[in-house]
Amino acid sequence: MEISKANEKMDMVLTNMSQRADKVQKASSDIHAEKQSQGGDDNQQNLDAKLADITKKLNEQMDSLDTNVRFGYSDKTGSMYISVTEKSTGREIRKIPSEEAMRLAEYFKDVIGMIFDKES
Repeated sequence: MEISKANEKMDMVLTNMSQRADKVQKASSDIHAEKQSQGGDDNQQNLDAKLADITKKLNEQMDSLDTNVRFGYSDKTGSMYISVTEKSTGREIRKIPSEEAMRLAEYFKDVIGMIFDKES
């Protein structure tokens, strides 16, 4: 009986997280579209601030659901990530995308910046 209750709760949490992730993805797409239409360095700062605010709101929601899932924003790559930690120790279990993938994305962003220099 208790296992089925735990499974139901887990399904409910995963459904809720999925819905929130969809909202974040839509908000992120809207922000990126706004950035592309306006261009400029001020808009990049605006985008960073909006995405940081979104991650803060998501983390507040995760706290209210009593989960060990945290959202974050990397300004180096301009993307969001998810971190799953062990509640008792605080040890990170998994990060999506992984740390290696985030470093590769940062590297390729720099390489593309060198190849396609905007000043040329």
